[in-house]
Amino acid sequence: MRKFVAGAALFCLLPIAASAQELITPKAELFTGFSFLRLEKTNQLGWNTAVNAVINRNLGFVTDASGYYNSESRTVNGIETKGDRSIHSILVGPRVTDPRGRFSPFAQALFGWSRVHENATAGTAAGGVFLDASDSTNAFGMKLGGGMDFALNDFAAVRIVQVDYMLMRANGNKSQGVSVGGGVVFRLGQKR
Repeated sequence: MRKFVAGAALFCLLPIAASAQELITPKAELFTGFSFLRLEKTNQLGWNTAVNAVINRNLGFVTDASGYYNSESRTVNGIETKGDRSIHSILVGPRVTDPRGRFSPFAQALFGWSRVHENATAGTAAGGVFLDASDSTNAFGMKLGGGMDFALNDFAAVRIVQVDYMLMRANGNKSQGVSVGGGVVFRLGQKR
């Protein structure tokens, strides 16, 4: 009976010992998830994906792509107006990570290209359109921020939160805001 109790206790402690082990350092990480952007008093929902080329345990080089979308419409005195806005960015830069067991806080500074596309239409409620205008602007884009990943195992993690200050500058104008998101991180390969 004593051997059975000792074996059962050892079996119960095995997961604790396994979780205390150091996770492998991946060669790369692929993140995909959702994101919310508050930019110049507008709310936009979107997506975010990034590839982190891991240089060592604490340093990586990130390529980040994101898209945000907003649509607003209103009717005043029988005239219906509708505005659509989309923002797409491709940014690159360094990421610093400080892995602590299963938690990995990180900070990053990303720079690159952003494109803002806006479309406005106005017409009558009966369906007649008398104004249809659109504009696209290429801009310098920047994201400064960080987040926290929680490793599920050596191959997957959950991005609990990612918060970034976002800036876009074009034609002497600047737009700035904050994005908040989360998602799934796939840890690819193994550093030797």
